Amino acid sequence: INAGLMLEAMSAGAMEVFEKPSQGLTDEICEQLMRVLRTAAAAQLPREVAPAPVPSSASARAASVCVMVASTGGPRTLERILQRLSPKDTLPLVLIQHTLPGFTDELVRWLGRTSGFAVCSPRDRAPLARGWLYLANDGSDLELTGQGFRSARGAVNGPHPCGDVTLASAVRTFLGKAAGVVLTGMGNDGARGLRAIAECGGQVAVQRPDSCVIAGMPQAALQATPHAQVFDPIQIAAWVAALSRAQ
Repeated sequence: INAGLMLEAMSAGAMEVFEKPSQGLTDEICEQLMRVLRTAAAAQLPREVAPAPVPSSASARAASVCVMVASTGGPRTLERILQRLSPKDTLPLVLIQHTLPGFTDELVRWLGRTSGFAVCSPRDRAPLARGWLYLANDGSDLELTGQGFRSARGAVNGPHPCGDVTLASAVRTFLGKAAGVVLTGMGNDGARGLRAIAECGGQVAVQRPDSCVIAGMPQAALQATPHAQVFDPIQIAAWVAALSRAQ
């Protein structure tokens, strides 16, 4: 599959991409196609709503890192968020984006080209730095430790990379100075990790469900953490900027 073309299509509004099979429709391929069709059937067009006030720095507290978790609809939402941030003034961002196998490298290039951020898939023990966006590799989980990043093969059921794993590691490493946000996507990844950050005194937000392509992940996060702040993508960018300015 042409990953670059796939990203351009998703940026333009495509909800899912399915690679044409080279050897016919096997039972496994048919099941994959059905999953894609079910995802597309569950999708909604984000509603146009009146602009809401953007968050201010008054209620924001300093954070050391912000972990973002996204799935279906994530690339376009991330593009909208990142384009409204100044990389040199932004705290370290860690992105858990559910992707197809082999998709990560092109996503790194695309996000770097469209956002202006320095973007990479971090090596083990690489440190966090302001102005960087760190993207987890497909097929493995990404943890934050006192010695930097650590990759691990998924030990829990569900997607890999797993947002819950990264969010939980942010709590262990940064305690109340961890921040997390769950964006558009199907399923419930990120819900448990966001609750862990909130219970430790960190700052948490959820993309407003009616602004999502698929609202499953934000809705699950709100069930787990009812008092999470709820923002559209433009407000999320302002929230991240406020976290970055707070002292």
